[in-house]
Amino acid sequence: MSHRTLLSLLPRNENAVRIAEQTENSHLARKSSEHGILLDIGDYQSRQSHRKQIIATLGRIEDADIFVDLSFVAHKHCFFCINYEKSEIFIGDVSPEHSTIVYTEDRVKITPFPGRHFVISDQRRPSLVIGNLSSGCAIFDILWHPSPLKEIATWIKDRGDGSPLCGFLLSPERTTSPTTYKELETLGSGALGSVKKVDVNGRPMAVRIVKLPSEHDLKAMRREVGLMRRISHRHIVQLFSSEGWEHKLEIKIFMQLKSGGSLHSLMYGNGPQSPAEVPNYQDFLEVFLQQNLSALDHLATRDPPIIHRDLRPENILFDIKPNVKGPNKFIFCLANFSVACEEGETGRTEEFGGSMPFKAPEAEEREIKPTPKMDIWSLFLVMTWIVDVDFQKNAMDVGFLGERINQMHRGINLGLKEYWPMARIFPWNRASAAQMLARKFKGEGATPTLKAVGPIRDTDKYDDGDFFG
Repeated sequence: MSHRTLLSLLPRNENAVRIAEQTENSHLARKSSEHGILLDIGDYQSRQSHRKQIIATLGRIEDADIFVDLSFVAHKHCFFCINYEKSEIFIGDVSPEHSTIVYTEDRVKITPFPGRHFVISDQRRPSLVIGNLSSGCAIFDILWHPSPLKEIATWIKDRGDGSPLCGFLLSPERTTSPTTYKELETLGSGALGSVKKVDVNGRPMAVRIVKLPSEHDLKAMRREVGLMRRISHRHIVQLFSSEGWEHKLEIKIFMQLKSGGSLHSLMYGNGPQSPAEVPNYQDFLEVFLQQNLSALDHLATRDPPIIHRDLRPENILFDIKPNVKGPNKFIFCLANFSVACEEGETGRTEEFGGSMPFKAPEAEEREIKPTPKMDIWSLFLVMTWIVDVDFQKNAMDVGFLGERINQMHRGINLGLKEYWPMARIFPWNRASAAQMLARKFKGEGATPTLKAVGPIRDTDKYDDGDFFG
């Protein structure tokens, strides 16, 4: 265990175990031979807060670091925070009913400071109670790791808001002390290496291994890792670590494991599926769209914004929530940032980026610099692929711009008309992820930002004129 994991939450009752075992919290879960399942805190900068001193949030909100789907937990319930000046960690209670309680190891209730802040770093083994002991709660013991707290606080503070912390468990780019892991199975292999499922200190991960990479491959992988270090979102595969850069003989990139497979395998695993064969397919589309728009909005709000450029069914992975039925059981995650770039970046448009059937119209024009609107078009075409069996069968035959525009119209005619602002030919008319989240989902899943989300540009026709005319 790295010294940069600050603490672990040890479940002490059935509700706490349920929280630790939720699929949404798998990025923090670890199995210990001594304690069983644990949730490690310190591995990520908080997804839900832009305040760099907040290291984890807990609640029912979509982007909570510890997501809890239990009725006694508030939308925003509590958070873990570092006080830099005093080098101490405290828990902040933001639940409406003040239902966050902290006890000492001797089960003495700790009195909160003003603002409902419970200092826990001076306690040997405190306990955290979420909810009400009489009507329903989750109880965790807090286990400390031998961490130099002051050093960690300084390290976090120095990183700054513009560089999210993608990993305490493993440093983002290691050149010494190779990670020890147990190989479990091979998930895939190809010309650019293999992907394996591994166990690192009780935590399942995926590792991409590239042996004897060329200079071009090294440059591309460094770029991919650099971009992923700036990303931390529930619906984007998380980077944990990379290593091997010093000797360049074997590069390993450790990432979050998504065990369900890809959207392509889900829809096409047993042959093409029509919408009628997908249970509650309209609800499925809504779940799929909201989660992926949330991911794209996160990318679009980075500074500078990040464009994925290869959004297609094979690059959208998923997990399945246990004991949940219907479309809500799916947790989708955007993966593979090998051709991603930053907004307005020169040089990248000259390289091949993305799968031709899903490329945005403006990607044809090298003089136009990439923007997040490219990914919005691609997401609409992926939705078209979901509802159009012929597109599933013949996707690789869709290449020319005119064919892609025709496919877009097929999607509109097959029930996607309400989403067509995502597929407007001209990117300046096309809706953004934030605008679609505001229109369709009342802003749920959007990344908090100080910028106002303007209305979708009003146009009453499909603007499929001559884009390059």
